[in-house]
Amino acid sequence: MANRFKEIRKGRKMTQQQVADLLGITRQAYNHYESERRKPDTNTLRAIADVFGCSIDELLDYAPANSYPVGKMSAVPILGSVRAGYNLLANEECEGYEMVDVSNAEEYFCLNVTGDSMEPEIHSGDLALVHRQSEVESGDLAVVLIEDEEATIKRVIKSGKDIVLQPFNSAYSVKVFSGKELNNLRILGKVVRTTRRW
Repeated sequence: MANRFKEIRKGRKMTQQQVADLLGITRQAYNHYESERRKPDTNTLRAIADVFGCSIDELLDYAPANSYPVGKMSAVPILGSVRAGYNLLANEECEGYEMVDVSNAEEYFCLNVTGDSMEPEIHSGDLALVHRQSEVESGDLAVVLIEDEEATIKRVIKSGKDIVLQPFNSAYSVKVFSGKELNNLRILGKVVRTTRRW
């Protein structure tokens, strides 16, 4: 996140002081966000995005939809829940199908999002397109299974040997897994895009 803040700021030819003035905070306070010594809450993220004239997605360098090639429209299974474990990704557990512009449909599934831990970027009721994979890069959004019971969409941050699950909603705390706790985590796939369903 820190490098993206700096990259966008320099692209706008702004100093840290100018950004801080527009945000109504001290330069030191803004510098803490840019250097990642402090995490901005949702309201601050929105304010910084407004100052830079960009989206929060752009600010967080979240543009996974471009990570996979698109092709013909294919039917991808929609899963209502993944609470019972990895086997719920089997087709017989699906609630229906979504037509998606991918050619390798067997590598994807869709998931109905519930809860507000990823507000304001992802809302309850949104549909997430997920690429099946057991590993993701640090900073990716992923569907993570915890203790084979609770499935959640979170940003996955790899910090040394630890894995941090980070929500977008500042009302929720991050969860850090280390040592033997890592055995309780399973990556089910990478969220490549979400769509709003009205």
